Amino acid sequence: MFGEPLPPIQLVAFEEPRRYSRSDKSFLTDIKVLHKRTRRHMDQGAVTRGYQADREAVLKILNTVLATESVCVLRYKRHHYMASGINAQSVADEFLQHADEEQGHADRITQRITRLGGEPDFNPQGLATRSHSGYLRRARICLT
Repeated sequence: MFGEPLPPIQLVAFEEPRRYSRSDKSFLTDIKVLHKRTRRHMDQGAVTRGYQADREAVLKILNTVLATESVCVLRYKRHHYMASGINAQSVADEFLQHADEEQGHADRITQRITRLGGEPDFNPQGLATRSHSGYLRRARICLT
C-alpha cells in the first residue's frame, strides 16, 4: 500500500479541435449527426448495452428503499405535528427539515426507478411491510 511505486503516467495525444469558418457549413452536418446519435442514446434510457446489473433486482431494491424513505417522511411529519411543550416549535421545525430531506431522497429514488423503466411502488398497503424502518417509534414528542 504505502511505499509502493505509482504506475507510470500515460500521456494521450489529442487531436486539434476542428476549426470552422463562417462560410464552411460542414459543422451543420456534424451537429446533425451528433444530435441524431445523442437522441438514439437517450432513447435507450439508463439501461444501455453496457448496463450489467440485474435490472429487476435493482428495481426491487429501489422500491424497498423508496418504501423506507416514504415511511420515514410520514414518521417525521407525524412528529412535526405532534411536538408539544415549551420548545415544541424548534423541535417541530427540526422534524419538518428531516421530513423534507427524506422526501428529497424518495424523489431521487423514484426518478431512478422510472429511468430504469420500472414503476415506483407507492401502494400504501405495502409501504410498512417493505420498509426497513418503523412508522411509530414514540407515540408523542412532549418537551416540557
